[in-house]
Amino acid sequence: MTEVNARTRHALHSQQGAVLIVSLIFLVLLTLVGLASMQGSTMQERMAGNMYDRAIAFQRAEIALRAGENSLSNPIERASAVGHDRLDPPLIWDGTSSHGDVADGAGGFYIEPPTELRHPGGMDLTANECRLLFPVFAFATGGTDAAAVLIRSVFDSPLAGSVVCAQP
Repeated sequence: MTEVNARTRHALHSQQGAVLIVSLIFLVLLTLVGLASMQGSTMQERMAGNMYDRAIAFQRAEIALRAGENSLSNPIERASAVGHDRLDPPLIWDGTSSHGDVADGAGGFYIEPPTELRHPGGMDLTANECRLLFPVFAFATGGTDAAAVLIRSVFDSPLAGSVVCAQP
């Protein structure tokens, strides 16, 4: 028995703690994987929030655009759109001097003076009938001011009818 006790004592004194070192390295690796997954989740949450803000801004801009197009159904609004000056330049408009605001105050629209378009298929340049096309700009912000959308449509008012074209 004394020989067995001597071997056991020798085996206990000869261990260098390799299991402890391996388990600590494994614990550090698991911690790094956990931190990376948390960082990825945070980034995905930010992206989802930004996409939501942009979607809200786009929907508000669509509402403003439709309000601008609907205002062209009113003959008085259409006449004022024909008579005003163009924006200079229109593509940097920030919605501050709009012709109309959206009900929630987060956007507005601007109607540019109309352009003339000859009737499709009408290759006769002596014909004097043209349609009036109204460029409508709409601007809106989302949940934050960082999410901003500017959209444009060209509205062909069926109520405007035909006009006499300017001479080319």
